[in-house]
Amino acid sequence: MSKLTPEAFDYHIAGHTYEEVAEKFGCSKRAVVAYAKKEHWRDRFKEIVRAARARSDRKATETIAAMSTRHLKTLKFVQAKAIEALRTLPISSAGEAIRALDMAIKSERVIRGEPGERTAVQPGVLVVPAQKTPKQWIAEQTALNATRVAPQ
Repeated sequence: MSKLTPEAFDYHIAGHTYEEVAEKFGCSKRAVVAYAKKEHWRDRFKEIVRAARARSDRKATETIAAMSTRHLKTLKFVQAKAIEALRTLPISSAGEAIRALDMAIKSERVIRGEPGERTAVQPGVLVVPAQKTPKQWIAEQTALNATRVAPQ
């Protein structure tokens, strides 16, 4: 009759070698190896690790989601304060409010998974500038010429 019990597996996964398991339970290493094979210790250990990783991933996802929610609440508060300041301040002294609003909007975009800058490059996306029609080009040139001062 083997001296090994189901507690031997618990002792092993706590970080002890087969030799240490054999010593603790008073048997040979060969008996531990045979018992481990019979009881599928490797498969059991792999399943424990897989389940632990899954729990860890879920916890990390929840933590990141909570952080994003907190940040979004803070950014909405900053946006509201910036808009309130823009309403009450004269345009000449509203620079801080504008910078705060700009920062809050960009940060919110990043948290929601969008680029912080609209000029951000996305892999696999080709952006081609729109071509001007001849009519648009003529109108643009006419407007430029009208603003130039003729030499005297």
